Amino acid sequence: PPRPSRRHTFGGAWDDALVEGALTLAKPERAEGGIRVELSNLAGHRRSTLVSLFIAAGMFGFSISQGLFSMMFRILHGHTEWMLIPAGCILLFGWAWCRPINYQAPMEDTPHPQLRDLAPIAQPLILLFFFEVLVGGMYHGFIFLMPEFLEARNCPEYVVKGGGVFLWVAGSAAIMIPAGHLADRRGGYGILAVFTAAALVFYYILILTPALPYAIILLLLFLAGGTAGAVNPMGVAMGQNLDPRHASLISGILMGLAWATGSPAMWVVGMLAKNPSIGVVGALALLGILGLIGLLLALVLSTVIGRSKPKAVTP
Repeated sequence: PPRPSRRHTFGGAWDDALVEGALTLAKPERAEGGIRVELSNLAGHRRSTLVSLFIAAGMFGFSISQGLFSMMFRILHGHTEWMLIPAGCILLFGWAWCRPINYQAPMEDTPHPQLRDLAPIAQPLILLFFFEVLVGGMYHGFIFLMPEFLEARNCPEYVVKGGGVFLWVAGSAAIMIPAGHLADRRGGYGILAVFTAAALVFYYILILTPALPYAIILLLLFLAGGTAGAVNPMGVAMGQNLDPRHASLISGILMGLAWATGSPAMWVVGMLAKNPSIGVVGALALLGILGLIGLLLALVLSTVIGRSKPKAVTP
């Protein structure tokens, strides 16, 4: 079956990005991060590990998405609208069974979170936000061009149409849990920089070495995706640690809003790849600049903020 075109892929991603951004700004406690923060609040000293566990569960589902779509496209003879039926059933199940408890705490005890409440931690939070935007843009931008890249590397069809995405995302799910545990034990900002640097090394070896053996390509997909994806929950947990009272708001900013802000990277890298003088490999090499800037921000967080150790706001 044909792969989803860039137009359709970007269209869906753009719609989701708008929804995520709007939810975060309007109702931050109900955005994507607001769900994950409940798990992370169970143990503050293991926040990175717990956030990683939650995200990893979703990542395993995400990893099979492209392969599942290709298989259903073939089975349904192109009539993918039938896939709306199971999707609708899942939504109905979530609406009927996964409703949150309607508990209204007294306003004097739990005031509604506002962005101005984050003013004392604005500097590190802004750095973390742009770090998540840049690294997330690189992570998803590569997924966007992965089929064309793997096809140019003469990979088998099953890798082009889903296997590559599976390895890239499954690597994230597998590596982010031990990475989060390591960040909890050794201190987050330095580990954040180390994993970002490792991701860039694996990424550029993958895209700039033209004659890699097939097995090495698969291994690099797993390692590059794993190290690039592992830094997301680390950054979110570090942001939550800055002010645990507003963990939901911070999670919404560093997850939903950051992802929405970084999503245009898929459109930009797609347009660059269409330029004959740049091509797919050139576009992916330029995409890596986002990761290089993200590494610079991680180093700033590690050296300046990590060394000064600003006192986090406590509940």
